[in-house]
Amino acid sequence: NYTSVTDAITAAPTGRTTPWIIFIKNGTYLGHHDIPAGKPFIHLIGQSRDGVIISDSRLSGSDGLGTTVYHVSEGATMVVNATNCYFENITFENSKGFNNLTGPQALALYTIGDKFAMNNSYLRSYQDTYLTSYNSINTRHYIRKTRIDGAVDFIYGGADVFFDSDTLAINRASGGYIVAPSHGNGTAFGYVFSNTVITKDRVASVDVYLGRPWQNSPKTVFINTKLAANVNIYPQGWYYKMGAIPSVFADYGTVNSNGQPVDVSQRISNYEYDTKDVDGNVTGTVTGTAKSSLTDAEAADYTYENVILRSGDTWDPRMIAEAPDKPANLALVNNKLTWDAVLYARLYVITRDNVVVGFSLTNEFTDNSAVQGTNYAYKVQAASEYGALSLASDVVQVLPITGLTFNAKKVAQTAALTWSTITETNTSHFDVQRSVDGKTFKSIGRRAAAGESVTAKSYTFTDFSPLSGYNYYKVVAVDRDAKFTESEVQSLRFDLVTENISVYPNPTTNYQVDVALSLPNAGQIMLKLSALDGRTVQTELQEWPQGNSQKQFKINRQIAAGVYILHISGVGINEAVKLIVK
Repeated sequence: NYTSVTDAITAAPTGRTTPWIIFIKNGTYLGHHDIPAGKPFIHLIGQSRDGVIISDSRLSGSDGLGTTVYHVSEGATMVVNATNCYFENITFENSKGFNNLTGPQALALYTIGDKFAMNNSYLRSYQDTYLTSYNSINTRHYIRKTRIDGAVDFIYGGADVFFDSDTLAINRASGGYIVAPSHGNGTAFGYVFSNTVITKDRVASVDVYLGRPWQNSPKTVFINTKLAANVNIYPQGWYYKMGAIPSVFADYGTVNSNGQPVDVSQRISNYEYDTKDVDGNVTGTVTGTAKSSLTDAEAADYTYENVILRSGDTWDPRMIAEAPDKPANLALVNNKLTWDAVLYARLYVITRDNVVVGFSLTNEFTDNSAVQGTNYAYKVQAASEYGALSLASDVVQVLPITGLTFNAKKVAQTAALTWSTITETNTSHFDVQRSVDGKTFKSIGRRAAAGESVTAKSYTFTDFSPLSGYNYYKVVAVDRDAKFTESEVQSLRFDLVTENISVYPNPTTNYQVDVALSLPNAGQIMLKLSALDGRTVQTELQEWPQGNSQKQFKINRQIAAGVYILHISGVGINEAVKLIVK
C-alpha cells in the first residue's frame, strides 16, 4: 500500500494493544526512520533479511570535516521510541560506518521503548552500531539470531538485553571493543550474550576486547561463546578504563573455533576512570573492582526466563518470534495455487520468482497476472498472528515449454511425481531424474510427451524405491530437436532404513564400515556399492547368521572419496543407504 517504510509507519494507528503488522518487500529504503512513542505494537516484517535494507548515513559524532552531527535520537537509521515493537528479516545499516570502516559514531539502530524484540535481522556499521535503552533499569530487549557488525563500542547503552544465538562480526583487525554498557544501579542482569558466535568481517584476523565500561554500573556476561577461526579475545578480556567501574564483566564457557576452552586466567577485575573538571582537565582517578568470573551455578542463572520473563506481564518474545510450519504440498493448476492449510497461520505470502505477487487469508491463490508459457517459480510462506514468517514452501514451477508444472509428494513410502502442460509443441518426452545430493542426477524413468497439444495434459510417475534420507527430483522436458528444459529441483525425505539395519561410521574416513543386521533367518547378504551415476564399484557376498550380528565391509581404497549408495539385499532385506566416503 506504501512505497516507503516511513509512510507505512506514519499511517499506522496510535495506541494499539495488539500487533500492527507492516510487511516490507525486498528493496533498499533510504533515510532516517522513527517509530513514535504513541505507536506501540508495530511489527516490521521483511521479506528477507538480505533483501530488505533500511539505510542512512547520519553521524552522531564529529568527523572533523564539518559534516552535520545529529543527536542519537535523530542520527540512528532507525529509532524505536514505542514499546512492544518487533522486527524480523530486516537489515539496518549506517552506510557511513559500514562502507568507510571508520568512526565517528554512526548508529544503525536505537531502541528506547520497553519490550523490544528482533529476530533474524542484521545491524551494521562501525562505531556505535546499536544503542539500547538506558532510560529505565526495568526496560527489556530480546535479540535473536541476529548479526551485528562493528568495531568500536558497537553495542552500548543500558537495559536488560538477552542476546540469543546471535553473531557478532568485528570489522577492525585490532584494538576494538564489542560492548560499552551504561547500566543504572539496580539493573537486574544487564547485557547477557547466550550462545554467541564472534566472527570477522573484511579483515584477515581479529584481536578484540569484549568491552569497556561506559557509565554508571555496567553489567555484561558472555555465556557459551564460540570464536570463529582467526578471531581472538585479548587475554585481559576487557579494557580497564573508560568512564565507570563495572559491576560484572565476565565470560563463561568461551571456546575457540576448534571447540577448545579459551584460557581466561588473565581476565581482569581492576578498573579505573578519570574525573575531570568543567574544562576537561583530569582532577583525579577512581579505581574499583568488578566481578570477572562466574561459577557454574551463577552462569546457570543467566537464562531467558530469568532475564526476560517477569511476573505481572505476558511478554514472551520467543513466542512472538516462533514461526508457523512451512506450507506443504504446494500445487499449481491453471494459474491457481493451492497448499495445505497451516495451523496458527494469520495469512500467507505468495512469491513468484522471489517477488511478492500477493497475500491470501486462505490456502489458495490465483495469479491473474501470469503470462501463459512464461517460466515462473512460486513459493508460499505462512505468517503467524505476530507476523513471524515460516520457511518457504517447496517450489512449484511453470516451465517455459508452454506452461509445465511439476510437483513431488510423499505417498506412504513412495514418491509421487506429477506434472502437467497447458500446451505442447515439438515435445518428445519427459526424463525423470533423481539425486541423493542435489548435484549428480540419474534417470529413473521416462514418459512420452503428447508432442503437439493445445489442451491440458497431465503426467504421473511413481518412484517405488526411494532411498533413505533426502531424495532430489527433477523433470527434464526434451524436445524432438534434443533441446531440453529442466524443472527446479524438489526434495522429499524418507526414513526407510529400519531398526534392523545399521551402517556406521557414516561418513567413514578409513575406508571401512560396520554393518549390523537383525535377520529372521540365516542366509546370504549381498553388499553392493554404487556410484551416484549407477555404476557398481564394489560387491561382496557374505554369509550371515540368524538374529543380531555385525560384519565389517572394507571399501576398496582405489575408490575416490565421495557419496555412494550401499545396497543391502537378501534374507528378506532390500535397503539402500547413502554412504559418504572421506
